[in-house]
Amino acid sequence: MGPFRRLFAYFLDLFFVGTAIVISFVTLVVVYTFAVVPMLQQLGLAGWSKDLGISLVGMAGLLAAGLFWFYGAFLETYRNGQTWGKRVAGIQVLSTDGYAIDGVQAMTRNLFRYLDILPMIPAGLFYSLDIETSVTWLPTGLIGLLCMAINPRYQRVGDLIAGTMVVLVEKKRATDLANFDDPRVAQLAELIPVDFTTTPSMVEALATFVDARERFSVAHRSEVAAHLAGPLKEQLQFPDDTDNDLLLCALYHRCYTETETSHAL
Repeated sequence: MGPFRRLFAYFLDLFFVGTAIVISFVTLVVVYTFAVVPMLQQLGLAGWSKDLGISLVGMAGLLAAGLFWFYGAFLETYRNGQTWGKRVAGIQVLSTDGYAIDGVQAMTRNLFRYLDILPMIPAGLFYSLDIETSVTWLPTGLIGLLCMAINPRYQRVGDLIAGTMVVLVEKKRATDLANFDDPRVAQLAELIPVDFTTTPSMVEALATFVDARERFSVAHRSEVAAHLAGPLKEQLQFPDDTDNDLLLCALYHRCYTETETSHAL
């Protein structure tokens, strides 16, 4: 997934997190002004109010940075690789092998986001008030953009380290997912033993693969399919030359057909 849709999702996430930070900061100021300061005055510690206020502002800045990291890591772990911004933009984070990402991958890719936004450049106005100079530093994101430009999966540094990639989410009806153009899918599904059972995690992995396979290149689809289908061939006792992509589609087709039949009954 290229940078433009990802940038849109990133700015949406900045808006959501920024709104939460502003609300929290305003609440902190109100509580400090109308509750903490009067309490310090009553205790005869009014001189501490300024130092305490400065400390609270510093702590608020650290908490804001932590909130933005935790926001991405938490939602990508527990909301199928999507923050609220990614959900609106229609994109999703997956592992490079086609599986849903885990907590470690989500935390790693969000931690290295701070490397992706480098280098920082001075973008503020320089002015002189006696001997003081004010400089505003802004991120360029050049490292992340350059990294995405030189690899075929458009992975930024955090994605490369975490083993993740961002893909486009195409919303489809469940009935559409079971309709494959290749008739060999249904034929191969009939050869799967009736007593073969699938776990919920396997069904989720199959659904993720089927949903994303059309967006993969032929080479990448073959790579992911081989990784997923290898153990299944041994369990099903299928020949080694069985097409991996067809096997995964057939197994998903079998699972979907059973689900539809059970619902009909």
